[in-house]
Amino acid sequence: MIDERSSMLLDGRVFGISFSLSHRNSYAAEGLDRLHGHTYGLAVELKGEHGAEGRLIFPLEELLKIVKDLCGRLNNKVLLASGGDNVYKEDSIMMEYISSDEKRYILPMGDVELLPIEEVTAEALASWIGTEIAARVREHRDFHDNIEEIEITLFEGQERSCVTTIQLT
Repeated sequence: MIDERSSMLLDGRVFGISFSLSHRNSYAAEGLDRLHGHTYGLAVELKGEHGAEGRLIFPLEELLKIVKDLCGRLNNKVLLASGGDNVYKEDSIMMEYISSDEKRYILPMGDVELLPIEEVTAEALASWIGTEIAARVREHRDFHDNIEEIEITLFEGQERSCVTTIQLT
């Protein structure tokens, strides 16, 4: 059997998949330390090997479902970082959040997605998304061994993007 390197690219923008969220960055210049929002697009590339039989790297429909679910989870949320020097207290209704630069916010729990990162930057968000996708891909025992790495491209509006790679092997 001959193994061949291959990749599969899913550009969520082609499928109309995007998400909008609010976030902030402590100590950032130009007003980015205040709550502000973006609309994001996401592209996911799975890289690995497939057998000579032309076996799939991973089912496109399943990757599309994973990406849609993840984008839906983030859409219209305020993203906050739980790591670093950020402090938060939550109950079933509200979250009190004090950022590392000592700004205080009180938000409804349903509006918040708390991520285990130090700051909500595009780079940290892309890495977190990659880790979440990797966990979902690993659940598919028939395919997860085919994938060596996952490349995430996070598009912040039309002007910016960042790329991160998650190694699975």
